[in-house]
Amino acid sequence: MSVTTIYKCDRCHGEQDTPVQFWNVGVVVTAWAGREYRKEYPDKTMDVCRSCCENMGLVMRLPKHPELTPPPTLEDLIREIVQQEIQQ
Repeated sequence: MSVTTIYKCDRCHGEQDTPVQFWNVGVVVTAWAGREYRKEYPDKTMDVCRSCCENMGLVMRLPKHPELTPPPTLEDLIREIVQQEIQQ
């Protein structure tokens, strides 16, 4: 028997099959008034995908990579050589 785990974003409801680039976002209150005060709210959390974290400004947007043109095939190179020979 196999088990499949699906990770679902609580914000956009997108699904993925890996926890990579998936965060648990929550609320924590910290005050500094002579002494440290910290209050966590475990019931105020949600699981959020990378895209939603970027849209909320919580993580830096990944840079866009320019589209790479595929290298010419052997057939393309042969055609180019034949065209050059014909033109000469």
